[in-house]
Amino acid sequence: MDNLDELYVNASAVICPIFSGSGMKTKTIEALRYGKNVYGTTEAFEGIEVDFNRVGGLCNTAEEYIAGLSGMKRNTFNEYSYEVFMKKYSEAAVYETFSQYISKKIIMSRH
Repeated sequence: MDNLDELYVNASAVICPIFSGSGMKTKTIEALRYGKNVYGTTEAFEGIEVDFNRVGGLCNTAEEYIAGLSGMKRNTFNEYSYEVFMKKYSEAAVYETFSQYISKKIIMSRH
């Protein structure tokens, strides 16, 4: 399947059992973009600022995944996840962050 949009839209949650890697995890950010409940390991949330309880849950063991998923509300949209994405990780948010950074560097280089 080339396009995962339909799967994300219809999903109640995204499970991210990532145990190694570097940098931010694209699939975790993508799940936030779709307003999904996200259950993932510490590594899955590396570099991503969220309230784990509101986004879904921080799960590093099978027992934590079971507990989180069994207590999950079966909605298909998590407003908090979507808000986090829009405020911190959307294209507009990244553009604003880079613009501010570059403006500061330009001003600093002139002094």
